[in-house]
Amino acid sequence: MLTGLAIHRFRGIRELELRGLAQVNVLLGRNNAGKASVLEALYLALASLSPIDPVREADKMVYLLNRRGTAGFRRE
Repeated sequence: MLTGLAIHRFRGIRELELRGLAQVNVLLGRNNAGKASVLEALYLALASLSPIDPVREADKMVYLLNRRGTAGFRRE
């Protein structure tokens, strides 16, 4: 189980450290506060452990790049 997360210079996040994470965590904040950036950083970190997303049955890196506007990106 993940108990903490540190993010440094990812998208709009300069530095963030989350401690004391539990089995269920809720991110609350105003629009454009960085909630999705935290989730994308976690997703990106998990791509190094398992590059294929079992839900989408696709490459996690390709999904993130296409989601961020690199339309049509494919890993060769």
